[in-house]
Amino acid sequence: MTLLRIENLKVSFRDPGGDLSVILDVPQLEMAQGEHVCLAGRSGSGKTTLLNAIAGIRRTDEGVVEVSGTDVAKLSESQRDRFRALNIGYVFQTFHLLGAYTALENVLMGMLFGAGPDRVFAAKLLDELGLGDRLRHKPHQLSIGQQQRVALARALANKPKLVLADEPTGSLDPGSSLEALGLMRRACTEHGAGLLVVSHDQKVIDDFENHLDLAAINRAAKGHGGGA
Repeated sequence: MTLLRIENLKVSFRDPGGDLSVILDVPQLEMAQGEHVCLAGRSGSGKTTLLNAIAGIRRTDEGVVEVSGTDVAKLSESQRDRFRALNIGYVFQTFHLLGAYTALENVLMGMLFGAGPDRVFAAKLLDELGLGDRLRHKPHQLSIGQQQRVALARALANKPKLVLADEPTGSLDPGSSLEALGLMRRACTEHGAGLLVVSHDQKVIDDFENHLDLAAINRAAKGHGGGA
């Protein structure tokens, strides 16, 4: 079954001079349920914009962005927020952890926007990711790799159908990158979530059997340098 379907997606912005520039013009993109896909692209090619459009964080100009049969692009802002909380997990490039809260509290905070906090399940997720002894640690007390695992646990906290990951190895040293990626892929598989990773790291790209080049499917990239 189809998990993600994009058709004729367009996203644009106005530059400082007031001119309209198209960042994304994607005629088609599909993912099956449970599939793991890597979308490759250089910095500034529109990878993050595409993830934000799928998650409903960024409004689209036109086109279909369908996740599990729901066209996210047609929802109101509040409906998009609710849909994202229940169906989409997002591992941001800079993790977006709350510095004043512990690892466990960060995961529980993510659950507030879904079915509600479940301390047992949150602790179980962190334990599965090797952080069973770090539940009470705050982000500054964790390594970058451990912070990423907290971000992944938060992304999985509401049992999403789709996990989006923006340059998930960008903050890690080369020796840790593939290990962290493997952990992410195993966790998504175990929890039945599809995974869409965007990256410009060739080692990450090569780890995926299914990978696409954003420049090849984004007609806007053929006309100019792309966007964020």
